[in-house]
Amino acid sequence: MTPLVICGALGRMGQSVIDLARKSDNYVIKAGVVKSLLKSSTGDCPFPLFHDLDSALSSIGSDKKPVVIDFSIADLAFSHLAAAKKYGSGLLLSTTGHDEAINPALREASTTIPVVFAPNTSLMANLMAVLSQAAARCLKNADAAIIDLHHAQKQDAPSGTAKALAKAIRDAGGNGGKEIPISSLRHGTVAGEHTVCFFNNFERLEIVHRAEDRRVFAEGALVAAQFLQTCGPGLYDMKDVLKMNWL
Repeated sequence: MTPLVICGALGRMGQSVIDLARKSDNYVIKAGVVKSLLKSSTGDCPFPLFHDLDSALSSIGSDKKPVVIDFSIADLAFSHLAAAKKYGSGLLLSTTGHDEAINPALREASTTIPVVFAPNTSLMANLMAVLSQAAARCLKNADAAIIDLHHAQKQDAPSGTAKALAKAIRDAGGNGGKEIPISSLRHGTVAGEHTVCFFNNFERLEIVHRAEDRRVFAEGALVAAQFLQTCGPGLYDMKDVLKMNWL
């Protein structure tokens, strides 16, 4: 069984991960990290909750290092990387809204622990990035654009997924080397929808991914946790987890 520590354990994504993990024989949740420990919000939680990741990891006396799944907030990423490194735990960082300052911290931590940086853990969303990159290689002079649609409560715009899609296209030399425009919409209860468009004269190619339930991200996160339990130090993404090396 893969031991887990869930950061953001009382949030919507944290609860989705916990629900799936508890229904499986492959995972055991050792602790959760939450912003508030109000009794009214924790209920009858079957595992201990902590204010910070350092305290959570220090409380676990096990020869098998737990894997940290982080669906909290971007502001905590640096402290979570430091704590995971301190205790030798693999870390799945799935928070979004990061700027470029996170990159040196990711590289530094990944010299001693495995880190998966994945703003989107959905299998199909990551396949979409691979397909978008392949299209960009073929359509270097086509105009590219991204539509990024999420629920009204999502705080960051563009989303981490939209940024990752733009990077995939840019790395393939797409959009004629120009900046890729991203239109971010925040409405309703949409779990996540992304559209990559390529425009030529008289034709248009669209690659679309729609997440209809947060469980798709939770499922991917648990797959990533198993990957982190077995791999060595390094900086990985979901293409590594899912072995998408065929394009």
